[in-house]
Amino acid sequence: MARGKRKVPDINSSSTADIAFLLLIFFLITTSVANAEHMPEKTQKNVEFFGTYLVNDKHVISLQNDRGSSYQAYISVQNELVAAYNELRDELAEQKFGTTYAELNDDQQKAIREIYPQRISEAEPKKYGEKKK
Repeated sequence: MARGKRKVPDINSSSTADIAFLLLIFFLITTSVANAEHMPEKTQKNVEFFGTYLVNDKHVISLQNDRGSSYQAYISVQNELVAAYNELRDELAEQKFGTTYAELNDDQQKAIREIYPQRISEAEPKKYGEKKK
C-alpha cells in the first residue's frame, strides 16, 4: 500500500485579522479622539455652550477588513466604533449638562457632535496572506 502525501490542514487565520482590527481601533480611538489638550491635531473652535474649545475635527477612523472575515465580526467592530463615540459624547454631556447625550435637545447634541464628530471610513476589503503576482 503506497502512502500518498499527507495534507496538513491550514490554520484558520480569519480571527487574527479581527483581533488586529480591534487593537487598531483601540489605539486609534485612544490617540485620535480622546480629549487630550496636548495633542497636536487639536484646533481651537468656538462651540455653542462650550465657548472656545480644543477639538479634533480632522480625524478619520478607517475600517478595513479581510475578505475572509465574517459579516458578524465586521458588524461587531463597526458597533464598537459607534459605541466608543457614544461613550465619549455621553461623558461630555454628563459633565456639561448633567444628562446623557440622547436626552439633550438638538442644539446641545449638535454642540457635542462638533467636539466629537463621528468619522468612520470603510476601506475596500483586502485578502491578507494572498500572494501578489
